[in-house]
Amino acid sequence: MRSVAILMLFALLAACGHTRVDYTPKPRPGMDAAQAASVVEQGFYEDFGKEKAQSAMVTPEYIALSNGTVSRGVNLGQASAYNGVVVGLGSTYMTTQDINQRIYFRSVGDIQVYKKNARENRYAVIIRTVEQTTARRIFFRSESRAEEFADAMEYLKRSYAAGTLAPQAPTAPAGPALTRDQQILKLQQRNLPYEQYQQEYRRIMGQ
Repeated sequence: MRSVAILMLFALLAACGHTRVDYTPKPRPGMDAAQAASVVEQGFYEDFGKEKAQSAMVTPEYIALSNGTVSRGVNLGQASAYNGVVVGLGSTYMTTQDINQRIYFRSVGDIQVYKKNARENRYAVIIRTVEQTTARRIFFRSESRAEEFADAMEYLKRSYAAGTLAPQAPTAPAGPALTRDQQILKLQQRNLPYEQYQQEYRRIMGQ
């Protein structure tokens, strides 16, 4: 069944004038989570395809795509979901209502690079799911950018599988008490039962 799905994808792309590039995505030396997230977000913003998302944000669990805007300002350094707000790996956040599609790293399968036939500087990266369906197509104007995006996606996928994608909490400064945001961040990393988490969360917010 999987081979049939792959053959159907090849046939569809061939009909659209695309040929797969002989390239295997791999994490680049020295790449970290913040760099990979930046490359992926940039790729979605620069996508010139018809399905281009207006906003994109990488979290430790998934890529959030939106047809609205992404606000910038907070810098908790880790994805969160509280008070209807999701915070990304960098200094980005969006409300949960803004998210139109989530691409979960645990569901990402093959990441493939294609070139448009008879056209220069036209490339596509296909994000496939483990069920061999197409999660997203992102279009680029250079092979190097397409391959960089594919490598960053592979880094995020592997890091999620290894449990190393979520960054560490910021180190608390000596002396002054933690801010409310820092306390919430530390609370989220404790993996408490839901009721205990809610009690601690209300205590922090009531300070």
